[in-house]
Amino acid sequence: MKRYRRPLIAIAIAAALTAVTCWPMGWRVTVRNRAGELKYAARVKRGQLVWIVFDHSVNRSPVEDGYEPGDGCVTLRETRFRHYGAGIPDPEPGQTFEARDGYYAITGYDVRMPTQWTFVGHVADHRLRVGEDGEAVHYNQLARPGEALGLSADRWSLWKEIMSRLRP
Repeated sequence: MKRYRRPLIAIAIAAALTAVTCWPMGWRVTVRNRAGELKYAARVKRGQLVWIVFDHSVNRSPVEDGYEPGDGCVTLRETRFRHYGAGIPDPEPGQTFEARDGYYAITGYDVRMPTQWTFVGHVADHRLRVGEDGEAVHYNQLARPGEALGLSADRWSLWKEIMSRLRP
């Protein structure tokens, strides 16, 4: 029985390391171009929204669309804006329109998509912000105006993080 002890211990250690590195530990949002090249990635805490913010083409005030990552997709949950007018949607049945903290918000969206594609604007200054207070990443720093960038979500694990850092 002693001759099996070392191989069993080695197998147990290998299994434990595999479980620790491969176990899903939350969500990661990624921004990729049409060729699939990774342009940006960030971990997202459970329940945290990821915001695509842009300047409205008519009134030049910020519009913020809040997406929840999960189940291999991103889901639009909320949109908010400072000035109501042309190009701003009206709430549909099941959605809530409210004024809070100096802006208007429409909540109750449930629009799921595997990838949310955005064309980098010349004027809109699209930017991505993880959470309410996260630092904004400007899309025009990731791609040229006119190019499309896709926001998607996948499970994050230590193994995926290690492998993404090893790739050039």
